Amino acid sequence: MMFTRLLDNWPYKIFSVIIAIGLYFYVSGQLNPQMTKDYPVTVIHVPEGLSKKDATPTVTLQLSGSAGALDGLRATDISATVDASVAHAGVNRNLPVTVNVVPEYRDRIAIVGEQPSVAVVTLDKLESERRPVHVIFTHAAATGYAYGTPLASPATVKLVAPQSVLDAIKDVVVDLDERLDEGHWADTSPIDRVVEIEARDGDGRRIAGVTAMPAEARVTVSIVRVASVKTVPISPAIIGRPASSAAVSGAVVDPSFAILSGPADILAKTNVVMTSPIDVTGAGSDLRRTATLEAPQGLTATTSRKVTVTVQIVPVSQTPPPPPAPVSATPTPLPRPTAKSGGAQH
Repeated sequence: MMFTRLLDNWPYKIFSVIIAIGLYFYVSGQLNPQMTKDYPVTVIHVPEGLSKKDATPTVTLQLSGSAGALDGLRATDISATVDASVAHAGVNRNLPVTVNVVPEYRDRIAIVGEQPSVAVVTLDKLESERRPVHVIFTHAAATGYAYGTPLASPATVKLVAPQSVLDAIKDVVVDLDERLDEGHWADTSPIDRVVEIEARDGDGRRIAGVTAMPAEARVTVSIVRVASVKTVPISPAIIGRPASSAAVSGAVVDPSFAILSGPADILAKTNVVMTSPIDVTGAGSDLRRTATLEAPQGLTATTSRKVTVTVQIVPVSQTPPPPPAPVSATPTPLPRPTAKSGGAQH
């Protein structure tokens, strides 16, 4: 009898059950909605002497909670970690993934699904090498200045990394990438900085996963002025009068050119350099003297400052005669013949 009653209007009863189940899930979804989100996996407690090479990158979590709680959840409110304290060099499988929720959300959301629940972690054995530290400059020196020889302290550094990473390191540098202002260049005060040490590959790119010991180096480098240069002729400064029967006909300077160095603006205005005075008073024949270059103020002769000057003196009679008067281009007419007095007789 009871069974017969259960079968009465059974289609309506089944339909009612379906409606009830649907309403349950609908209400549950409204009150406790769910969402799926990926979180990065962080490997912690790596044993000393080992380094993480690879690991399961993310874990997918299915979260349940109120709509307000899920909407307000930030990426940093949930973290996923793998404890590698018992791991060894090589591939480690089935290490548990631990999910941590900040206290603010522990009572407001629930983790109803986690995939994967275990991670694969690969560890490399760490090796060490000592390498020299080189100083490089990102920016060129200002015009008229140059960097002196840089000094890094310490001059060498211990690098710790897997051997495959150490093999990829081609240079260890401290990069002075600071751009100095004009006042610093003008003062020529030395640079003194503490700079991070970087390991770089053959293309100059920084290599990650390397521990430098120490991590920084103190760099000192001087700033020096660099003069421009210019080659100019040498002109002898001849003073005095030779003997009354002689005259100066010329002078030969050996060498005949000098190389001057100094500020570019002064060099631009300098086209000749004079010698110290050479006195020819009373000389009746050639004089050979050693003279000193007298460079303009602010300039320096980079070649020898001593030159030999030969002053050519000749007797007055041997001085070149004055050039002849110019010849007129118009021919001079010949004189016309005159008739004899008395005329011709027949």
